[in-house]
Formats: sequence, C-alpha cells, structure tokens
Amino acid sequence: MRPEKRSAAFLLVAIAVLGLIVGIGSTLVAAHEGVGRLHYHADRPQRGPNEYMDKLTRDLELTAEQRDSISGILERQRGDIDAIWREVRPRFDSLRTNVRAEMRALLTPDQQVRFDEISRQNDQRRNRGNSR
Repeated sequence: MRPEKRSAAFLLVAIAVLGLIVGIGSTLVAAHEGVGRLHYHADRPQRGPNEYMDKLTRDLELTAEQRDSISGILERQRGDIDAIWREVRPRFDSLRTNVRAEMRALLTPDQQVRFDEISRQNDQRRNRGNSR
C-alpha cells in the first residue's frame, strides 16, 4: 500500500476509533448528567435529574407509572453512577486529548486550524450540554 493511502486509511481508522470513544463517553455522560448530582466544574449551575426524565417521558411517551418506576431506578443507582463517573471521567478526558493530538499530527497546518475549531465547537457544545 502506498504511503499516502496508508496515511488516509490510518486517519479513517483513527476517526472511527475517536467516534467510538466519544460515543461511549457521551453515553456515560448522558447517564451521569441525567441522574447525577456530582459536578466536576464548580462554576456550572446545576441542572436537575428531572431533565433526563422529562426527555425519556417525552421521547418514549411514558405513563405516569413508568415514569415513577424509572425515576426510582435512577435514584437508587445514583451513587453507583456517580462513583463510576468519578473514576472514568479523567481517563476519558485524557484519552480524548491524546487521540486528538495524534489525529492533529497527521494534518496539514490548514487542516489543523480547522480541526482545532471543530474540537473547540465540540467542547463548547458538550459544555453547554453539561451546563447546570
């Protein structure tokens, strides 16, 4: 395989891996943000756990009984979710930083500028989603 094709293939694989990592991390974030009270950024206002339930209720058209039961499950599991998130979050953030650095090293200077902007926008969107 020619070097440029190898680089392109590597970049595609790296992007797919990053997508997988971000997807898994986002799922963990969504689970935590929906039910957790523990916050990693003290300057953010709190968003209550009801926001997640409101989304589930709306998107799944939950009955009142289903909503109450699911709320109970989430409340019961809150401590475990918070504990896992405390453990995983720093590792996820570090991995995301490393993956971005590796990907960025493959890009031209113009692509790096655009990649940095995309990364910044993603971070802002995530931070807005985590704003409480």
